[in-house]
Amino acid sequence: MSLKDDLEFELAKQENVFLKNVYNGKRGALRGVLDGDPRLTQAIYVDGNAFNAITIASISGHWHNFSSLLTYPSVVKGLADQDNFTLAIIVKFGNVDFFQELLLLNEDDSYQFPDVVNNLHVHNNRILANALVAGNQRGEIIQTLFRKNYEGNYEFPLVVDDIYAVLHWGAVVGDIELVEWVLYNKQIKWPDGAITNAYKHEYILPVIADKANQLILSAIERGNYNVIDRLLAKVNGQYEFPEIIDAICKPDSKILSNAAINNHPAVVG
Repeated sequence: MSLKDDLEFELAKQENVFLKNVYNGKRGALRGVLDGDPRLTQAIYVDGNAFNAITIASISGHWHNFSSLLTYPSVVKGLADQDNFTLAIIVKFGNVDFFQELLLLNEDDSYQFPDVVNNLHVHNNRILANALVAGNQRGEIIQTLFRKNYEGNYEFPLVVDDIYAVLHWGAVVGDIELVEWVLYNKQIKWPDGAITNAYKHEYILPVIADKANQLILSAIERGNYNVIDRLLAKVNGQYEFPEIIDAICKPDSKILSNAAINNHPAVVG
């Protein structure tokens, strides 16, 4: 069963007419509801996850109820609370367009929901962690979190600081598109004939150097050969990430033995 099936099943068992109306997209579901009404923030639980009105609206895809809920300060406060999982649930299970709506700018370049945006300005970001397991919407949500403003600066620099989490997750689950996105680069040929790689996320290089052993081992242990091949790629006959080769060749490294068990010739050879 899908999450929506599970949510529908749980709602059917409830006598909560309000949440049922929100899920079904009923017009007028919020008629007469004032800010502070407990129905706005009460939740039902599915597989340990709490689903309140705003998350239910984002999952069911009914924009009119979602946008109406954003007019209630108590709902926005819940989205902005870093100890509240509401925003994380929307990222993990909801509609990516609805998440992006929360990050919209006004004409003066201020955020429409500044308190919600502040929820993204933290290390070890719960929002990023949930984006990594967001299924088909994963790539689009991550690109939103790593977007730049008109001045060319990252909007959410503390999220960007956690970019290794994105690369490592790609290695763990074998998501080569995610790995390629983190490692995206284009070659620049200089007048003297030298060729260098210009990385879109250049700050990932020292992180790879520091985490080389964990990164390649994670891919090998799970048999994600396409990711392994990318990490062992060469540019002009030279390894793109020599630190990974150094990690493989260390006397106490477990990488070679794991590669032999998983029969990956590019590492063992």
